[in-house]
Amino acid sequence: MALIGMGLKANQSVGLFSINREEWCITEQACFASGLVTVPLYDTLGVESIAYICDQTEMEIIFTSSDKLKLLTSMIKEIKNVKKIVCYDFLSAEDSAKYTEATKESGLEILKRLLNLDHLVPKICAQFVTLREQLECPKVSCYLTLPF
Repeated sequence: MALIGMGLKANQSVGLFSINREEWCITEQACFASGLVTVPLYDTLGVESIAYICDQTEMEIIFTSSDKLKLLTSMIKEIKNVKKIVCYDFLSAEDSAKYTEATKESGLEILKRLLNLDHLVPKICAQFVTLREQLECPKVSCYLTLPF
């Protein structure tokens, strides 16, 4: 698994900091399959609470969306255990350079999407709908939210 390949071990905490979205669910399921503990983080908790949670759980990695990167990079000194931030979104070259510069001295690594693959989502979902119809499995639709 990719998470284990990142050096994470069973029962280690993984932060999830974004609005509810497909990537959140995929990350959460990958964590469960790898024996990792997910720790949701929310804006409404405030900076001090987020830092406290990261410290108490000895969290080394946070999965987030691009709109939360500014907050996380401003907290570098408070989230000392965090070694990696994985951004779900594609970042422009300008934003990528900005965040790399902001984290250079701390050693915090920001992993980001290298390609913008959003155009493939409708094709993948259409293939899934076709497969579901072929399997004649109406219960599947209760568990998935398709973006169309």
